[in-house]
Amino acid sequence: MRKPVGPLFAAMLVAAFTVGPAAAEPSIDQVIKACGQKTLVFSAQGKRVGEKIDGYCQGFLEGAFAVLVHKGAICRPKDDADPVTAEYLITVLNQYRADEKSEMDLGTTIEKAFVRAFPC
Repeated sequence: MRKPVGPLFAAMLVAAFTVGPAAAEPSIDQVIKACGQKTLVFSAQGKRVGEKIDGYCQGFLEGAFAVLVHKGAICRPKDDADPVTAEYLITVLNQYRADEKSEMDLGTTIEKAFVRAFPC
């Protein structure tokens, strides 16, 4: 049986990913914008070999995923050969936003997107 998380989840996200007492919850658009930032990766010879997702975005999405798994709201996929990465989580979030046209706060949007993608 899934445990409800709701407003507590949003509060945990704010506490985990903001600095100082005056920091406000980031908006969904701020997180999506951070997720669009990439770091180019070069080899020792100076050849471009790939990109890395923004660290803030990665930490935010992977942290939210871990909190929801810990609370029992979602379950990790059973297939370890296909790990859940930040790149995958951003596509889950973007697809949910495309499908559900309503505007919700960050915590609610992430929770609903991840619950839809990773049911128990």
